[in-house]
Amino acid sequence: MFVELSGQIEELKNFVFSLRERINKILSIDFFGTVSRIRVSIHVLGRGVNIIDVGLLEAIDVLLDNLDMGPRLMPHEVSILLDDIVRVSRIINMLEDMNRFIMRIRSLKAEIEKSIIDFGESKSILGILNNTEESLIALIRQEDILQRYVNDPNLWETRRNSIDRVLNEINRKLSRIRRAIGISPLEIPQAKIVGGVLLFGSDIGKYLLRKILGAKTKIIIFTQSIHNFIVRFGGRRTRILPVLEEKVREGVDVWVFSRHPLNMPRIPIDYIYALRRIYSMRLFRHMICWHMHMKIVVVDSETIIGSANFTGHGFRGLGEISVIIRDPTYAMVIEETYRSLSEKRHICCGSCERKNFCGSLYDLMPRILEDAIARAKRNNYLKTLVKLMSISNEITRYPSR
Repeated sequence: MFVELSGQIEELKNFVFSLRERINKILSIDFFGTVSRIRVSIHVLGRGVNIIDVGLLEAIDVLLDNLDMGPRLMPHEVSILLDDIVRVSRIINMLEDMNRFIMRIRSLKAEIEKSIIDFGESKSILGILNNTEESLIALIRQEDILQRYVNDPNLWETRRNSIDRVLNEINRKLSRIRRAIGISPLEIPQAKIVGGVLLFGSDIGKYLLRKILGAKTKIIIFTQSIHNFIVRFGGRRTRILPVLEEKVREGVDVWVFSRHPLNMPRIPIDYIYALRRIYSMRLFRHMICWHMHMKIVVVDSETIIGSANFTGHGFRGLGEISVIIRDPTYAMVIEETYRSLSEKRHICCGSCERKNFCGSLYDLMPRILEDAIARAKRNNYLKTLVKLMSISNEITRYPSR
């Protein structure tokens, strides 16, 4: 929370004005006609702290009046004001979620109805989509139930996740039909970027480490290269790969996708050392892609995407940026991306002339070392050659997977 608002007043006002524009856009949609009667509890500051119940548009006016008093507000009043802004923003997000779902449902219905292929499940899927759309519109028109969602965001979070799962499953079924008849998917998830989701520099590594340590179900890492760098937590120093190894032993799935080492300048020996360690552990699902350049980490239902590789410099470098997307839809899309790349059925794989170089690390590691040793000999990299030959001798002790 801010101790004072000087320097942030105009920025906050612009944000609140954008909320008004979003409300007006919602109110212009026919099935949102009753939304204008939603009541919101808002604080009136400056004369003590009074709470009033007003409509969404009136709430915007109260927020702007409170912002006009910014330099004169006490610290606890600043905290209340920011909480009110976040609450109104959350309500608008909920209404936009509902509209997004209805538009997505109608798009899927139109695709099924126009399809020239009868894929057997079409009537069943249309029934599910119709029921979901009708229940959402009924919810929007029932003010008392809608108000319950406004007052308890956890209720909507549960409902939203449930609808997302249903629509994502339908979309997965339809994706097989799209590939068969050459129709590209139209649905692109919408990220709601609210304050506090951008990270810079070394804060990226601190946040990622904290999330990884707390992972419950899965960790998916897309990175150009991966190093076994040192991390510090709880007053102790360790390397990152043993941390990931421990998460696997706790029952967490760890999936990694990284670039082929020979599609890099010179020979990335630190990267190959890390691959050797992963190869020896045999605990991760690790895939190699000739062109991999993505920098994404998924931990459970949260996605962190930006410029940082899964290396020491990526965790601590000052020139990095990451955005946090707390939307399980994105985590599911990234998980499916991992699967489709692994199976070489991703759209990128279709136009790739080097996909024969891609596959599981456990299948490719001996060939990677063989080719790296040949390159080191050609270029007279004597020190690197010695290291590579040592690694090659070492991995022969591990049976093929």
